Amino acid sequence: LAMLSPVLLHNADYVWDTCWVMLGGAALLVLFVVVQPRRPLGLFGAGLACGAVALINPVLTSCYPVWVVYSWWRNRRDTKKTLHFARCAALVLAGFVLAILPWTIRNYRTFGKVMYMRGNLPLEMWVGNAPWSDGYALSGSMHPVVNTTEAARMVALGEFGYYQACKADLVRWWRADPTRFVTRGLKRLRWFFLGRYDLPMSPEMTLVKAASYGAPGVLALVGALALLLKRRRARVMAVTLAVFPLIYTLCTVYVRYRLPVEPLLMLVAVVGAVEVYRFFVWTGEQAAAHLSLAHHHGRRATLGLVHRSGTST
Repeated sequence: LAMLSPVLLHNADYVWDTCWVMLGGAALLVLFVVVQPRRPLGLFGAGLACGAVALINPVLTSCYPVWVVYSWWRNRRDTKKTLHFARCAALVLAGFVLAILPWTIRNYRTFGKVMYMRGNLPLEMWVGNAPWSDGYALSGSMHPVVNTTEAARMVALGEFGYYQACKADLVRWWRADPTRFVTRGLKRLRWFFLGRYDLPMSPEMTLVKAASYGAPGVLALVGALALLLKRRRARVMAVTLAVFPLIYTLCTVYVRYRLPVEPLLMLVAVVGAVEVYRFFVWTGEQAAAHLSLAHHHGRRATLGLVHRSGTST
């Protein structure tokens, strides 16, 4: 379902990094949930895999601390399990650091400071929150990817200097109107799960988008709430879905940005669909019970009336 979503395919007509991160995220899901490496070499390889996914696009690494904290939380009451977890986490961390080390060294040699993967967060935050932007990807066309003037400015200032200039503009704007920053973030969160429908599109495309993008998003929210309330061992899935889109609430959002967690979202959406089905079944049973009870009381009232009428006669 994740691979064949019409909307995601329509908005991924190029092989973007998010497409590869989706495959990498699915591979990590299988690795840690199904395979569950326990030997030192396997754990070290798992760390290398996490680093490889981060090198493609670091956005999924925001979920890594969630998985570590969840694993620690499950083993916190057993000292032996806690120590074993610490050793396993150290091996995974060592593999992760080794995987990203060459690119980190390259960033330090190029920019003169330690930088995690990319340094373009101030740019993306400025593009998504500037006065001329509505918070959607490339809105206002002031991004240097599509705007030649801004591209020339980036060349003149240098990549890191341009990012610092964007950061200064962002801070100045945020201090002037912090409320707007918050409202745009909430709007982007809604777009991430449900999609945006105020853009020009045909009625057919709107229906397809609502069915294949918006509906799974709604069911995933229902499923995440059900996991948090009912299934303690699966809460990490709901927390992962809650943490991943936070970075996009700060900058910009686009349809294909949901791709890295789409396999997980679809799994949680199935849980949501089951909960919705159970709710309607329960509602039907309650309605049938009330109807049966009302029918029983009505029958008793009728028999009583007949009995009183016979006694009177």
